[in-house]
Amino acid sequence: MDEQKRRPGRPAGSGEQLPPAERSRQSRQSRAAQGATRLDFFLDPPQAGQLAELMAQWDMATRKEVVQHALDIVHQTVAKNRKAPV
Repeated sequence: MDEQKRRPGRPAGSGEQLPPAERSRQSRQSRAAQGATRLDFFLDPPQAGQLAELMAQWDMATRKEVVQHALDIVHQTVAKNRKAPV
């Protein structure tokens, strides 16, 4: 019966579920291999409050989205300031 459910071209067992810890480990390794940087730290209470405010203001669902968006803004600002004549 499982053979009938499988889409053509997918090898048998390709939908096997890994334990959550193993899935997470493989995901981290894959992301690292792609050049992603892992951040794991605590924010001080004032910055945690700022992060929550930005999440609400930008209507974003995750802290990761907010941090990435904020980094994009900072990078654009720094790049623009480098080009501006002094």
